[in-house]
Amino acid sequence: MAGISVLPATGAAHPVRVWCARCGYAFAAIFLVGALGVAHWFPPLAPSDTAEATAAIYRTETLGIRTGLLIVFLGQILFPFLGAAIAAQTREIPGAGRVLSYAQLAAVGCASMAMVGPLAVFFATAYRPERAPELTQALNDVGWIAFMVAFPPFVAWAVAVGAAILSDISSRPGYPRWSGYASILVGLGQMPAGLLIFFTTGPFAWNGLFAFWIPALCFFGWILTITALTTRASAAKPESS
Repeated sequence: MAGISVLPATGAAHPVRVWCARCGYAFAAIFLVGALGVAHWFPPLAPSDTAEATAAIYRTETLGIRTGLLIVFLGQILFPFLGAAIAAQTREIPGAGRVLSYAQLAAVGCASMAMVGPLAVFFATAYRPERAPELTQALNDVGWIAFMVAFPPFVAWAVAVGAAILSDISSRPGYPRWSGYASILVGLGQMPAGLLIFFTTGPFAWNGLFAFWIPALCFFGWILTITALTTRASAAKPESS
């Protein structure tokens, strides 16, 4: 019927959205188990390693690298569900409007491809570990550089989420205001990784403090925080009249 909204009111419980939001926990856990526990990919292979040293790691750790990265790859299935839950929840924020939700969804789609693409390069690198060391090193370079400099969609996503949270003009916001500022700061904190193309050692190399450790810790810290906040907001019961 005309004039009747099909959207639930802000503050209503959304069971499906809760489960989608919880995908953030599973995504982070699967990523870390595959990359850290199985592939031993954290910290990254040093860009200063020789071709022979890089190739030796792929030759001796072939099964672990393939298995761990496959686990990480499959974990990407969960990533869009988290993005959709956040976009849906922030869409209901008074004052946020639709455009920020659309920006989030577009950014999450791009971010998914930004993770899947480099992982495919790593698959190819580990597929033929017996190849010439120089070729293995070149593929490894492509994979790590592509993975680490793929921050633009993540920046756009976090900033869009933060802007939506900060636009909340209600008396009882679904997200605490600090999480809006934190989202923007986390997004901007990914950008120093762009400098890695100039360095093979030091804090701006792809295994360095500013190119890897700070962005990685901020990203996973934010994923867990925004997952918790979105889960709580999605599970909130409507206020009694």
